[in-house]
Amino acid sequence: MNKPRVLWIILILLLTATIPSLYERSSIERAQDDYELVLPYKHIKEMAEPVDSLPSVLQQLQAAGLTSVLVDMKEASLPEEAVSEIKGAELDVIISVAADNTKNWKNQLETAVHYYEDESDYIHISGDKAPGYPDAAAMDELAGILAEGAEGVYFTEFQRLEGFKEFTDDLNYNVVRMHDLDLLHGHQTVEEKVDRTLRAVKERNQRSILLSSMEADPLSHTVTYLEKITVAMPSAFELNEADGWKDFSPPLWAKLAAFLAGILFIYQALVSIFQYRLFGWLAAFASVGLMIAYLMTDSLLFLQGFALGVGLVTPIYAVKATSRGSTRIKDITFSYMKALGISLAGIVIIIALLNGTVFLTGIALFRGVKLLYVVPLLFFGVYALWGLTFKEVKQSLKGWHVILIALVGAAAVYYVLRSGNSQAVSEVELWFRTKLEEWLYARPRSKEFLLGFPAYLLALAVLPRFKRIGKMLLVPGVIGFMSIVNTFSHLHIPLHISLLRTSYSIVFGYLIGLLAIGIYKLIFKK
Repeated sequence: MNKPRVLWIILILLLTATIPSLYERSSIERAQDDYELVLPYKHIKEMAEPVDSLPSVLQQLQAAGLTSVLVDMKEASLPEEAVSEIKGAELDVIISVAADNTKNWKNQLETAVHYYEDESDYIHISGDKAPGYPDAAAMDELAGILAEGAEGVYFTEFQRLEGFKEFTDDLNYNVVRMHDLDLLHGHQTVEEKVDRTLRAVKERNQRSILLSSMEADPLSHTVTYLEKITVAMPSAFELNEADGWKDFSPPLWAKLAAFLAGILFIYQALVSIFQYRLFGWLAAFASVGLMIAYLMTDSLLFLQGFALGVGLVTPIYAVKATSRGSTRIKDITFSYMKALGISLAGIVIIIALLNGTVFLTGIALFRGVKLLYVVPLLFFGVYALWGLTFKEVKQSLKGWHVILIALVGAAAVYYVLRSGNSQAVSEVELWFRTKLEEWLYARPRSKEFLLGFPAYLLALAVLPRFKRIGKMLLVPGVIGFMSIVNTFSHLHIPLHISLLRTSYSIVFGYLIGLLAIGIYKLIFKK
């Protein structure tokens, strides 16, 4: 038995050892099935000012589906009349606190905790700093006060809250993930807000939706939104008061298994990519150093650095190791499955390492997403052009070559720029996305099944006849593989959602790739 095969058997056994911790993560995610709809009290007051009374507006909103009202603390005191009216409409009160010094934080948190003493709940923190930050002693004291009567805190996605990780560490990361519709896209239509809310709850583990006010006829549009979202929400979720995450951390042995699998994987990847064993040993020693540094310091920075290394080599390894090319569909399919298998191994290592409540809540993240999009593209760009001389270009370059190169480059740049959460989409694309989600529950990524995987499959078919063009097609071809790594590296996305959308991409991408190969064979039929 050859050495690479032995290493792969060991690697697979190590990955198998991580499955129980991944199953526990998935079970916790599936148990989080309650979601709440929240509106700031100040917006409700604005709705009531023209004609309606506040109690009437609160009752209309509650009947439409509103569950909670966010009330700002005013100098360590709650607006008692507002709280009474909210309670009278059978709505929950979420207290929002913000202060500029430790004394004020202490007063506000004590007031909030006193309010919640008979009904433990979660407190919303406003501003840009965690309570007491950057004074570690003050943060510990304030976290202790909060823990006496409140369950935990709200964590608003995209909110830049300095010191939040350290503060919630004392609370065992007991947070409710909140999605603020005012952030990034505050002035969307009702339909766009409904679509965004569905994705936040289903795909991003957001369990509290903070509604933004509507500019025109706010009460009517807000009621319409509430009615539409409660109808559109899948039956797997229940409109109820949101709850925080169960404290979860994988056992040390599972993390060690993932580390050892990662070291073997990186070694194999570097040897396969560069055909130079020394590179594999250097990468393996660097990986061992990161593992030891993490185990000695418990610093997430070393853990995230190790995971980034695995993430960067995974798509390159998957494509480079399977890019021999063939004219037979059987061989191309086998290469495709092998590339997906390599990708799966890298993905399991990443999600087994970055596992636990601190990652599921989004408090700690996979670091280096942009690098994950850029490095594989640069590698295959260089790979495609390596050894190309001016004489070769002059003799063989044709007009359609130029067009193909331009299209490949444009597609690669477009999808790098489109990565992220704040990119605008056209109405046609929004309609297409919505329909896919209606039909499939979880929408596959278009960059995977429309571009990346078909380009990879076509590249394998083109390589035997047009080697240089085939290599160029590997540039967009690697996008599919780096995108599925990116999907799973978004650790706040439920594991079953990532698996479902990736499965769709694999199947649809394969079918579209076969179609592209068929067209290619018709055009270049001998």
